[in-house]
Amino acid sequence: MSSTITVRGWVGNKPTLTRTAHDRVFTTVRVASTHRYRDSRNEWVDGDTQWFSAVFWDDAADNVARSVRQGEPVVLTGRLVLERWDSEEGPRSSLGVRGATLGHDLTRGFAQFTRCVRTAATGFEPAPSGAGRQEDPFAAPAVDDAGAQPAPTPDADEDSLDTAVDVEEQLGALEPATA
Repeated sequence: MSSTITVRGWVGNKPTLTRTAHDRVFTTVRVASTHRYRDSRNEWVDGDTQWFSAVFWDDAADNVARSVRQGEPVVLTGRLVLERWDSEEGPRSSLGVRGATLGHDLTRGFAQFTRCVRTAATGFEPAPSGAGRQEDPFAAPAVDDAGAQPAPTPDADEDSLDTAVDVEEQLGALEPATA
């Protein structure tokens, strides 16, 4: 049985790529997550900060080390692992995370993704420009914006929207992606 968790937080260290004696690479990332809540006066209060150490291996380790920086907001998913060791004080243990995914939290900023292709001779290289991209089926055609209405706000109700998109119809128009 495994326990998968998702953590929203901030990168607390400089991710550094490390090579093992067996020529594998890993990157350890510390992610801090602070629960915030509103108190009885409706004011924001910071709860306790929890720290998570996540380890990424091989290709993911390289991508993480190249992509995230200390202080950036991220979303981490992974499997909880119990790490045990002996110290001068006796047996010790700590919960860690075997990283599955790590990405920037796009509710706090924007990012630009670069797809990489692994080659045996040179390692990672950026994919050719436009590789793996398709036409955006949800993009609106360019129109004269005279008389245009503002975009709905996140709290607008469905009845206030003048148009709707049939998502299944739009997705059905997509061709399968090729690698």
